Amino acid sequence: LDAWDIYGFFGSILLLCLMGQVYLIALKAMGKLNNHSPTKYAKGFAGISLVATMAFWFGRQQWCSLNGFGYAIWSIVLGMIIGNLPFASESTKLSCIKLVAKDGEFFIKCSLVLLAVEFSVLGEVGLPAIAVAWVGSPVALLGAYLIGTRLFRMDANISILIATGATWCGASAISAIGSVIGASSKDMSLSISVVAATTVLFTFIQPYVAIAFGMDHRVAGAWIGGSVDQTGNVVASAAIISEEATEVAGIVKIVLNS
Repeated sequence: LDAWDIYGFFGSILLLCLMGQVYLIALKAMGKLNNHSPTKYAKGFAGISLVATMAFWFGRQQWCSLNGFGYAIWSIVLGMIIGNLPFASESTKLSCIKLVAKDGEFFIKCSLVLLAVEFSVLGEVGLPAIAVAWVGSPVALLGAYLIGTRLFRMDANISILIATGATWCGASAISAIGSVIGASSKDMSLSISVVAATTVLFTFIQPYVAIAFGMDHRVAGAWIGGSVDQTGNVVASAAIISEEATEVAGIVKIVLNS
């Protein structure tokens, strides 16, 4: 083995161990260790780390990398396989993995903090990101509302809920707007279901459309960051294209959420 391969192998193990310790400390601070033992969380984190490493290794293969089958796709595929195994509900080890997987949003937020984007990238995409997020989003919101009410003759409450959820942060945005306009729980549930379904579709459609048209990676990242719902879906979608697209998408999404 090459010396750098050995360094990367043991370095990755040490890094994952360190991140596991940080995760347990965060769980303690959030009071989650009162319900389950630290050992169960540690086993689950180790299992997810193994799956993530395998997905990253598959995605780094030359053919996969060139054809848009990056680590994000392999992570989703492996997760679906593990989650739907016949004995998944009975296996103690898999139950540990599922327990830790529920903290997916926490890991996504930590990854955005640890993204460590260079200031040069922020300087280059900062103003365009603000334009995409703060100009494009209101236009998309108004356009979606008008299409729903004028073209499809939808109920005004459902139109504004779906338009808001698709433009900003999905379920959380729908819940916030729903309480303001006095929408019924049925309308809110319907809107969340529609937005969630379309988000899953466009998480995969948009990056492959960008690849098919040879779109610049930064432009593709800005497009995904400004249009795909949920931060996790934005990161997964842009990661199919490249790390550069992921950085730009993350910046645009953060500006949009702010």
